[in-house]
Formats: sequence, C-alpha cells, structure tokens
Amino acid sequence: MGIDIHGFVEYRQKPDPKMNRSYAWQSYSAELDLGRNYEIFGILGQVRGGNNTSICDGRGIPRDLGVYSKMAVHLKVVEDNGYDGSYEAERREVDRTDAEMWVSRGHSKWLDEGNGPVDKWVTDPDFHNHSWCTPHELEQCLHGGFIEFSNMNNIDYSSTLFLMKYIEAMENEVRLVYWFDS
Repeated sequence: MGIDIHGFVEYRQKPDPKMNRSYAWQSYSAELDLGRNYEIFGILGQVRGGNNTSICDGRGIPRDLGVYSKMAVHLKVVEDNGYDGSYEAERREVDRTDAEMWVSRGHSKWLDEGNGPVDKWVTDPDFHNHSWCTPHELEQCLHGGFIEFSNMNNIDYSSTLFLMKYIEAMENEVRLVYWFDS
C-alpha cells in the first residue's frame, strides 16, 4: 500500500487594512489529482521522504478552511444506526459511537469552529500530516534543490504551482491545503 496526497488550492481576497476586513477562504475547485512523489511528500509533510528537510510540515488543518477542503477532511457524525461500525466513505458519514471512539483513542478530532467543539463533524482517521503552503513555499519545495525535479515528470505539481502564482497575481492570497492517507 502506498501513501496518497489530498490537495486543495484555496484563495481569498487580500485583507483590506483600511476597512479592517478579511475575507473567507474559497476553494478553487474540487480535490486536485496530485500524483505520488515520495520526495515531495517528504519535503511537504515528512511522509516517506528521505532527506529530513521539511518546508511546512506540522501546521495542521487551518481553522478557516474553504468549503470543499472542509468537507473532504471531515466526516459528518450521524446518530447510531446500528450498522457494523464501518463508516460510509462515499457519504462521508460516521455514527456517533465510532466517532467518539476515534476521538478518545486520538485517531480523530472534533471539528472546532472557535466556539468549542462542534460535535457534528470529526476528522477522517485515515488522514494525517495535515498542513498547507504558500506558492513561494511550494516553489521552494519543487525547485529549491532538495530533490531532483523535472517539470515534465511532475506536471501535476508544476501546474498547481502555476495556478497558485496566477491566482496570487490577481491580488489574492493563495495556499495549497493538503494531507496524506495511508
């Protein structure tokens, strides 16, 4: 079994200091189809990498996720239905008993919206090493000399970086939110 990365490009309008206003993060699209590259995984999240260099490992799940990212990383908790304990991956639901067990064992966390735990959503226990990076950090990961990187062999990562820089050039903040599964 291998490890996969789950990634979402998110953006928001740059905060306006004159108006004392910040904007919500928006998901650019549904989940990106980023390929397996264990050298990149190692630099982004200390996952299966061999050089002990990490650009942005350990930041965790941002509290202000865009909608698509939030729905992908969490499972909705439903009341116990009496099914066999396996969660419904396609529906992204889990019964309350399993969710409480996962949280008590440290495999999952309740979604925290800043006002204490919201007990209707938990993190998917199969996901780990949640983090995020800026376009500059992704570029440093890909082209900073840590790994042998070819744009043609890694078109998915190169095109993601291109997209992020394009969105940023339009006066937005942008980030790649990601996590791994095993």
